[in-house]
Amino acid sequence: MSVPFEPKVETLAQFGVVFLLFSLGVEFSFSKLRRVQGVALIGGLIEIFFMILVCGVFSDFTGASSKEGFFVGAFLSMSSTAVVIKCLAECSAVQSLAVEIVVGTLILQDCTIGLLFALLPVIGGSRGLGEGMLSFLRVLLVMFLFFLTSIMIHPLWSHVLNYVYARNEDLYQMVVVAFCLGVSWTSDHLGISIELGAFLAGVMVSMTPVAVETQNHIEPVRNIFGALFLASVGMIINPCFLWVHSDVLLCTLFAFIIFKCFVIALVVRAFGFSSGVSCTVGISMAQIGEFSFVLLSRAANLGLLQHKFYLLLLGTTAISLFMTPVMFKCITRAMNWLPKA
Repeated sequence: MSVPFEPKVETLAQFGVVFLLFSLGVEFSFSKLRRVQGVALIGGLIEIFFMILVCGVFSDFTGASSKEGFFVGAFLSMSSTAVVIKCLAECSAVQSLAVEIVVGTLILQDCTIGLLFALLPVIGGSRGLGEGMLSFLRVLLVMFLFFLTSIMIHPLWSHVLNYVYARNEDLYQMVVVAFCLGVSWTSDHLGISIELGAFLAGVMVSMTPVAVETQNHIEPVRNIFGALFLASVGMIINPCFLWVHSDVLLCTLFAFIIFKCFVIALVVRAFGFSSGVSCTVGISMAQIGEFSFVLLSRAANLGLLQHKFYLLLLGTTAISLFMTPVMFKCITRAMNWLPKA
């Protein structure tokens, strides 16, 4: 029997995501991302808008509302930062260039999560277009100010972290965890994606001399809450619904994975990267993001989705996440016959 997506379950999932994204931020390098910024930013936006366009057209053919098609397209375009980063860390076959493209695109998607939350009331019809655009612009402004403030306070935090680490390593671990949670909570309270806040906290720590030590201290906490995240995904699945509609679910799942993998690989290939890199990026991101659970829950509360469609998308999202490690194993086989240059 499944558990409704209540705040307690959502909190378990968010803790896992927060620490995984914080770890990603600690390992982040602006110099490595600079050479793939074009495909990560422009290519990532192309993929999002193309998915929205396809789902919008498909909704017209099936008689569904255009608002529902817009939401589903944005929903399906998101990939799982938490699961993908975990798999990338364990898969040695993935080329470093492909990893940089994947990470850059995931960061872009994390930035758009907050904007999608701001647009949900507009899509659901609970707000007017004018009010919705004001909300959208407010999120953009808050996001800019949040980044600016983070840059300004970075020297102070760097000094504090160095001071604490020199005095007591156990206290330093507690301070780092508190810092990660504090920045994440602040970003969520301001209406920005909690993922983005956790990642930004990690980036701030990565620019300090104790970045490597921070990664070692946070790893046990990250692993524990990462496991809780996967457990929380299983808690919200309705096995009875999945069994009764297994044929529709499997067809939807495989059609989605193949289509998204093809679209992402085609976009990356269009930017001049090799077939091997393009295929690797496509396979790596051919799932639905973990924060889509929260998007689905809020969209259902706004009446944007029918209950059966909500359960179908929920099951598709959960199974796509569980299939991601399997797809990463396919990358090893694909590298044997795809050109690397």
